[in-house]
Amino acid sequence: MIDKTKIVGKTVNGLVHLFPSQIGRLMLNLFCRPMKGKIFTKKEQLFLEQSTWIPLYLNDKKIQCYTWGQGERKILLAHGFNSNASRWRLLINLLVTANYQVIALDIPAHGNSDWKRVNGLLYAQVIEVVMNHFKPHHIVGHSFAGIAFAYYFSKMAYVPVERMILMGVPNELTDVTNVFFQIINANEKVQAAYYKAFYEKFGYDANYFTLSKLLEAISYPTLIIHDENDEVASFEGAQVLQHSMKNATFFPTKKLGHSLQGSIVFKEVLHFLT
Repeated sequence: MIDKTKIVGKTVNGLVHLFPSQIGRLMLNLFCRPMKGKIFTKKEQLFLEQSTWIPLYLNDKKIQCYTWGQGERKILLAHGFNSNASRWRLLINLLVTANYQVIALDIPAHGNSDWKRVNGLLYAQVIEVVMNHFKPHHIVGHSFAGIAFAYYFSKMAYVPVERMILMGVPNELTDVTNVFFQIINANEKVQAAYYKAFYEKFGYDANYFTLSKLLEAISYPTLIIHDENDEVASFEGAQVLQHSMKNATFFPTKKLGHSLQGSIVFKEVLHFLT
C-alpha cells in the first residue's frame, strides 16, 4: 500500500527550497483540513437522529448543534479534530439520566457542519455563537476544543459558566503541530515555512496559543482530565496548565490514550458537576 504521508513529506521537503511561501501555505491548509470526522457509522447516525437538531449560523455557514434531555441545567460538549458530536454518546446518556440538558455541536469541517477547514480562531467564533444561543451552565471540551475555549475566554465577550472540564487538551498548539510534522516527516525548512504562513494568516505566532497563559486568569472551577499515555497532547503540559490556573483540579488516567473514552472518566465528570 502506498504511504501518502511519505509522498507528501518527500514532495514538500524537496520543493520548499524553491517555493517556501507556497509550501508554507500548503502545509497550513493540510493541517487545518481534517481527514476524518465527516463519516458516520450507522450506530453514530442513529444516535444523532435521537436528538433535536438545531442549526446555527456564522457568516451564512451552518453550525450543526444537537440537544438531548429536558433538564434545567445545561451542559455543552465540544469535540476535537477528526471527530464529531457522536463521540460523546456514552457520556450524553449518563448526563441525560442525571437530568441535564445536553448540547453538542459539530465543529467546522466536521460532522454535519459546513466549511472544509477549521482553525482555532474559527472554532472560537463558533463557540461564541453557540454559547450566546444556549448559555450553558457547564462546558466540556476535548483536545482541540481547549484551544478554542482558551481564545474565547481570553479575547472575546464570553458568556460566564459555572464549571469547565478540559479533556486531553494540548497546553500548547505547537504540541499538536509537532505531531503533524512527524507524520509528514517535514524538515526544518518546511516547518519554518509553515510557521511563517501561520503568522501571516492569523496575526499570531503559534506559541501565542498556550493554554496556561490564556486561561491563567480564569477562576471558574475547572477539571483537567489527561491520560499518562496521551499520544497527541503531552501529560506534562496538562500538569503545567493545572498549576497555572486559579481553580483547577487534575484527574490523571492510565491506558485510555487521547480519546479518554472510559467509565472512570465519565464518573469523574458527573462527580465534578455535582
